[in-house]
Amino acid sequence: MALVLTVVLAGCGPREPSHGGKLFSTWFKEAVEDSAHRWDVEEAFEAMEGNAVPFLVREIVNARKLLAAVATNPPNPWLMNPAGEAAYRLGFGVKPAGSEIRQNRAYYLLELIAARQRQLTESGKASRKPSITNVFPVLHEGLRDPKLREEIYALRVVEAAGPVAAEFTPLLLGLLTNALPSDARLPNIITALGKLGESAVAAVPHLTAIVADPLQPVSHRSLAAYALGQIGPASQTAAPALAELLVYMHTNLTGRQRFRLTHVVQSLAATGRTPDPAVPVLEEMIADSTNGWLRMSAVVALWNRRPDDPTLRTLISSWLTSTNPGPILFMLTRPGTNAAEFAREIRALTNHPLPQIRAAATRYLRAPGRTTP
Repeated sequence: MALVLTVVLAGCGPREPSHGGKLFSTWFKEAVEDSAHRWDVEEAFEAMEGNAVPFLVREIVNARKLLAAVATNPPNPWLMNPAGEAAYRLGFGVKPAGSEIRQNRAYYLLELIAARQRQLTESGKASRKPSITNVFPVLHEGLRDPKLREEIYALRVVEAAGPVAAEFTPLLLGLLTNALPSDARLPNIITALGKLGESAVAAVPHLTAIVADPLQPVSHRSLAAYALGQIGPASQTAAPALAELLVYMHTNLTGRQRFRLTHVVQSLAATGRTPDPAVPVLEEMIADSTNGWLRMSAVVALWNRRPDDPTLRTLISSWLTSTNPGPILFMLTRPGTNAAEFAREIRALTNHPLPQIRAAATRYLRAPGRTTP
């Protein structure tokens, strides 16, 4: 598929996109050479968006060919001396490092485009440009062939694409079940599965096993917990393991590591089930925590058990009507939370000045099964 796309591009393929008066090729050259400000490059590719996808695919495929040639042929000693260097600069010969950089930049830019298209979809304004799904055949190849050494880059694009990349669930599950705790890919695999949302329900038992495994690093366990929360109510069977991990982390983590507690608390809130062992920890966080995100998450997780608690009701309502409703809206509108009581406040936020808050409130109210005032 990727080879066919390359051939088409070489002939009568799509016109090279542009932004700000500069063609894709110029922007990509500047991205590779770091000769333009990173923000400018990101803005350009987010604007060109899906129109840039086939050209970035071509960069990845071409780099694969060049890197494969280097791997199967001995290095040319002539290119290692000053004369060879001069010849390279004149356009004769190829350095493998250059190909690798071009490939890495292409993956990074695809990640940006995937995230942009996902953002547009979530805001109810789906992109009219070619879809990021056009790169999926290349991602499948990168994930299936370890010799390409592209797995982490491909995983990041899948993660950025989110639910539209649901077809990768079986492949990611295979990678997850075969990965050792020391596998450098494991955090990316876990994160990508979480970003797939409800499509990754088959991963729930495997992610729960990681949460419950004391031999796994706490970083992996908290990432798996967060992924379960993104999958939503289908992860309710993981609630006892999440509660056990919460108690362990609250007791044993100190300093900077304590930020991982928020991942676990948010997941308890999003699965819609909060077991008894978690309640004392959540109550303590609500009473004593100076971390606003952690305190809000604890309130929402406890609200799952106490939907008639007037104190919790007042706290959540006050945050939703404050000058900064974004954090509580983010947590309350995740799939498994008991947010129906606050539908009126959420509806009011569809007129908020900030577009991301309007989009989050609208997305919640449009979701199937939501209660509206």
